[in-house]
Amino acid sequence: MITSKDHEDYFRPYWERVFFTILEVLIFLLSLLLNALIIIILRRPSLRSKPDRLYVMNMMVGNILFAFILAPIQVSFLIWDGLVLGSVLCKVHALLKGYLSITVVFSTATLSLGRYF
Repeated sequence: MITSKDHEDYFRPYWERVFFTILEVLIFLLSLLLNALIIIILRRPSLRSKPDRLYVMNMMVGNILFAFILAPIQVSFLIWDGLVLGSVLCKVHALLKGYLSITVVFSTATLSLGRYF
């Protein structure tokens, strides 16, 4: 049986949900703006001949996909304290989060190795 104490422990306070939602939205907007700015800069003709440009573009596209796909779902988790969009979307969210994270880490590693050797 669920008591009022269990109910209080399960749900986060209102101010905490608002704070983290605002924080997630700010991260989303900054990520979108800054990654798009870097992509625009890298598309300049003077930088097209650089070989490392492809790795950096891959990282920026991965970050933008991360922001567009995963940030809104994460905000919904924060607002409603849990899984409200179904178990399938939860599994897709976990899959995409892992895939996009690995993509960005792999791009960073290959960029670092390319500069080293």
